[in-house]
Formats: sequence, structure tokens, C-alpha cells
Amino acid sequence: MPIERNFAIRQIERLAGIPSPGPQTEAALADLVDVLAEFSRSEGHARRTITELLENPGDPPRWPTIATIRSVAWGLLTDDDKAHRCDACGGTGWVHRVRLIWMIGQLTQYDFSGRCKRCGIPEQTASDAHSLAS
Repeated sequence: MPIERNFAIRQIERLAGIPSPGPQTEAALADLVDVLAEFSRSEGHARRTITELLENPGDPPRWPTIATIRSVAWGLLTDDDKAHRCDACGGTGWVHRVRLIWMIGQLTQYDFSGRCKRCGIPEQTASDAHSLAS
């Protein structure tokens, strides 16, 4: 579950301790906040990600890129944390719903299944997971 944007802002502000110039535009700074908010599993995970970036700012020290934040956040997860688990689809990328409807004088099953909108598994991965689950 992504963290709240205000918490992500406070964490990105901690990067001001890196002696190199930070993002030159508000949009670039907002991108860093967005990626931290989106890729952090919890506030503690976001805090550890920024701490890792502060402890290892590179040589010469520099602000992280979007890809660096994603990479560090992913690297801090355990293998169990990396396993995709969505409450809505169970990690398959598909939500299965079958409803009974009255149609033309008889009770009929209608499949309302579709891609999971909560977890955002890319379509190729979702279709692969769906075929494996079948």
C-alpha cells in the first residue's frame, strides 16, 4: 500500500543534507515525492529508503534519480515482501466475479471478470499469471 504524499514530502526533504544541488524545478521534486509515495510499502520502508540514500549518496554525492529511489526501495524489501499480494486479486492480476442473472426466462451465469484495477499488474504479467492460475 503506498504511503501518504505528505509523509513522502517530509522524507524527500531529508535529502537536503546531500551537498549537491537538488532538483531544479518543482515538477522534478514532485516526481521524486511521487515515486517514493508509490513504491514504498509503509512509512518505515520509505524512511529506510531515504536513510539508505543519505548514507550512500554516491561519489561525488548527488541527489537520487527516480530510478535510484525505485531500486533502493526494491532492494530493501525481503523476498516475502517482494511477492505480489493484492487483497482484491490475490496476485493474479484478475478479479473473478460470476453473477447469476435472470435472462430470457432462465437463471444464467454471467462472468464479470476483469483485470484488477487495485494492484496495477501490467497486462502481459497479468495474462501470464491468469494462464498459470487456470
